Amino acid sequence: MYANYDYLAPQIFHVSTTSLSIGTKGQWWAAKNLAVQGTVLAGLGYAAANTARGVSDTGEYHYGTASRGALALRVIDDTRAALDVTATIVSVGRITRRPEGRDDVSRVDAALTWRLQGPHAIGIR
Repeated sequence: MYANYDYLAPQIFHVSTTSLSIGTKGQWWAAKNLAVQGTVLAGLGYAAANTARGVSDTGEYHYGTASRGALALRVIDDTRAALDVTATIVSVGRITRRPEGRDDVSRVDAALTWRLQGPHAIGIR
């Protein structure tokens, strides 16, 4: 059981979600120094979303019950590098059939971290 909270606010929309999810994590040693970790989550919660129009924010939020799904994958190469990819989808209004319609928000994040020396590393996201 996982508790989730997300807030996204890029220039074109805003979305805030809270949810409880059921999921699992696993790890597989692909080689002696290469680990692959994965997470799968599916849940239900409450979300608010709106679209920012132009320079001003209209404040017209859509609220409702929201389903949420997430996948995460991490590949770790010994103590040198780690690659993370996470995908999330939130569907506001799909369950409650709001008169305003529904909002589906999908997001994919990727990050690469490379250890330089000791505790020092460089990351690209």
